[in-house]
Amino acid sequence: MVSNNKDKEPLEEDIQDSELEEEVKEEVKEMSSMKRERQAGPLPPAPSLNSFPAVEEALRVTDEFCDQYRVLRREVEILQEENNRLRRMLERFLTPIRVVPPSPPKE
Repeated sequence: MVSNNKDKEPLEEDIQDSELEEEVKEEVKEMSSMKRERQAGPLPPAPSLNSFPAVEEALRVTDEFCDQYRVLRREVEILQEENNRLRRMLERFLTPIRVVPPSPPKE
């Protein structure tokens, strides 16, 4: 037997879901209108970061850190190249020399 859901009253969950759906639609409308408002007018000029002493100091420290990092990175590259060169030398040094005995004279 097939039940007919049209005769039943909506459940509380159904009402909450439809209310939530309406709230979401309203939020989307508000966000869309705010986006249009932002796009309509020019952006205000951004304040200069150099006008804040704390920002100036942070930029200086960051630049200094980056410079030191570049130097250290280059030193690591140099040490890796030297390490590879020494490994190759050791491999050659430790490779046993194979002496091939002379072949017997042909008769």
